[in-house]
Amino acid sequence: MNRKLFALLAVLILASVVLSACGSATPTEAPATAAPTEAPTAAGAAACKPAGTEPIAFPAGGKSVTGAWSQEPDNIVPYYTQMSYAIWITQLTLVGLGEWDDKGAFVPELAADVPTADNGGVSADGLTITWKLKPCLFWSDGEPLTSADVKFTWQSIMDPKNVPLSRVGYDKIASIDTPDDQTVVIKFSELYPGWQTLFTQGPNNSGAILPKHVLDGKTGLEKDPFTHQPTVFSGPFAITEWVAGDHMTLLPNPNFYKGRAKLDQVQIKFVPDPETALAGLKTGDIDWYPDFSESDIPTIKALEPNIHLLVKPGFDFEHYFFNLGTTAGVTLPDGTVVGKSDVDGFCPFKDIRVRKAISALAHAMASLSSCPSTSKPPTSKSALMPLWPLSQI
Repeated sequence: MNRKLFALLAVLILASVVLSACGSATPTEAPATAAPTEAPTAAGAAACKPAGTEPIAFPAGGKSVTGAWSQEPDNIVPYYTQMSYAIWITQLTLVGLGEWDDKGAFVPELAADVPTADNGGVSADGLTITWKLKPCLFWSDGEPLTSADVKFTWQSIMDPKNVPLSRVGYDKIASIDTPDDQTVVIKFSELYPGWQTLFTQGPNNSGAILPKHVLDGKTGLEKDPFTHQPTVFSGPFAITEWVAGDHMTLLPNPNFYKGRAKLDQVQIKFVPDPETALAGLKTGDIDWYPDFSESDIPTIKALEPNIHLLVKPGFDFEHYFFNLGTTAGVTLPDGTVVGKSDVDGFCPFKDIRVRKAISALAHAMASLSSCPSTSKPPTSKSALMPLWPLSQI
């Protein structure tokens, strides 16, 4: 759908609020001769305690933001989804070893430092990467978040009994050693220049760490209820309510490594109709919406200054994939079935004639006729090379 070629990415507003609210410190450059951060002593480790074991309740008069999305996330585990809305939720609830900041720099998240040759984190032959985790990391339920979770994440991706969307890069890892709770030693079978993209957050993807204490021993994780009704989190917020087809509520994670978010609640409503969303913005029931089209700009600008309009061109695009498989989906504890891809085994897209017919109906020239006037002609290839870090764009 070409309206996304010039999307109104109001989700950036929420991201900036969350990031500023958490008050992350400016990363400092490690001295050239410094060794990777040392693990805490036994006494220091014993002093580490979680700030809580439950999400922080919404207080009377608390600060809340309500957003609306045109689509509902299919799940929140990044290895099993390509949906932008799901990834946005993941980036609020799960974190990785590092991420790219708004200036395109790769910075640590759960890691104490970014491994480099100078600090001893990257071996001379480039085949061994050593990550040091920050001390005193905890999941939202109070369980320690350790190197064992990183190793488990890799093992779950590579387990043939699980079906992740991709194993690219992870399949180049020969082994992961965890000599202590804060040290992760990754040994590659061959040089892999994109190692920073593994176990880390990207601009529209996520390599979050998964909780071993919740998922260990399970298989078929792509169908596990955890992917649809998660119970523990490592990001700034925890999902406390997810009503299918209606809304999702998130409250602050007491154990987020950057500290408590200043927002007391984030609520996301699932609103497929832009007109309904616009009405919600006018009444104040909705604070932000990322799915308007270019034709809506004059209408929204007329509502300023009560509504702030942010227009950003980007690389995001809407697209359709033919579902060639069949699945009965996952039945959640409340009886809701999610992830069902066909009806009684009927999957018409397996017939190539059906796929050709639909492709013919969506002829490229028909799309060109309704492209926004400010758009460039569409390209048949990605504008970005695979595994390009943002700092190189």
